Amino acid sequence: GQLQVILILCVSVMIAAVLYPAVLAAGKHFLRSKKYAMFLCHHKEGGGSLARWFKMLVHEQVDVRVFLDSDCLEDLENVFDIVKTETKALVILMTCHTLSRMWCAGEIVSAWMNQINVVPVACEDYVPVSDAFLDSLRSIWAPGQLHTLGESGISLEKIISVYRQLRKVRTIKFDRSTSPTLHRDAVDRTIRRALAQGNTAVERSSGRRRALAVFRPDSPLDIMVVCAPKDAEAVVVSCILQLLLQRRLEATVAVALHIEERERPVALSVCQYLLALLSPDVTHDPRFADMICLSLRQNKQCEVVTVVVSAQFSFPRADFFADVCKGHKFAGTGAANRARAEVLKEVFTILASQFHAQASWGKIEWEVAELALRFRSITSGRTQLVEKRSRRPLLRRLTTESVPASPARRRSRSRSSEAARSGNRSPSLPPSEV
Repeated sequence: GQLQVILILCVSVMIAAVLYPAVLAAGKHFLRSKKYAMFLCHHKEGGGSLARWFKMLVHEQVDVRVFLDSDCLEDLENVFDIVKTETKALVILMTCHTLSRMWCAGEIVSAWMNQINVVPVACEDYVPVSDAFLDSLRSIWAPGQLHTLGESGISLEKIISVYRQLRKVRTIKFDRSTSPTLHRDAVDRTIRRALAQGNTAVERSSGRRRALAVFRPDSPLDIMVVCAPKDAEAVVVSCILQLLLQRRLEATVAVALHIEERERPVALSVCQYLLALLSPDVTHDPRFADMICLSLRQNKQCEVVTVVVSAQFSFPRADFFADVCKGHKFAGTGAANRARAEVLKEVFTILASQFHAQASWGKIEWEVAELALRFRSITSGRTQLVEKRSRRPLLRRLTTESVPASPARRRSRSRSSEAARSGNRSPSLPPSEV
């Protein structure tokens, strides 16, 4: 009897020793929390700036980790595995070319086949998936690209099947030409859908959200941002720079396109600086030149600062300005086109800074710091204020050390020190003196 009990115990211990590692690994796999709450799937050229802006708005509202490829360069080789095993929700930023990009297709299929929550966000230029588009997928990718997808178990047939099912999923509208307020509303709806599954508890951000400047005719305006209105990516960059410059300079920054049309001439005439964003469409959209003309004609003190925001932008040749004067580039009268040519020539001769919204966050912060230095009157005033604040304790200390204290002041100091030791402030001194 005892021998049988001992044998049973030994066999049980051996079985437990063999099964324990497997059970532990399985438990960790199913119970561990995933690394990223969201994965932003996007087309780099058509929505790289949008992805950066979207991530900034998400972090304003919730404290979660968001995967953006430009911030996670070390993980790009395993991007499909990250979607499958480390992501709670895949957010598809659907611009006109997103679904035709090989990597986006792989990310979408990886999420769909592994029951990852998929949230499609449709931009203003997105065209819904048609049967003709699905048929075209057989010819738009090279054999090498299909081989890369095949190594991860993603076939063309799976992509077409998932895209057919994706058509049935309700999308969230995101129009890049609208105001940041509407952008935030779309991001809020995305967050609710992305994190709704699994009863995920989300901690709302506190203190990060900061209202962007709203122009009022009776208030001063430090910086006005202008861009080509039909360039969606440039419009998004204007939102990014508005927020980052406003935070860094503690200045009033506005975007011309987000001001009501009837108030825009007033705003352009009172701004201290005009920040012109250079992208390919500035040489094709007359509204960019018209806004600068209006500002410089009515505001002689306004200083223009230029920044290149697109790698595809190149400065035009000399014959471009002659074509503008002749009416070959823009519609309008001869006088209007001559004014456009003159202002564009002046803008393009200004030394331009660089800003890459699609770069890593560290590089973005460095470029914004460099750009901020060009607003000299704002930065010098802020520097003087900071220096003045930093000198106050030193001046107060020098004054109290060089002038003998009266008996009454010594008694006040004694009471203040006793109150400080007891954890209470002295009511006889203002907070700045304690």
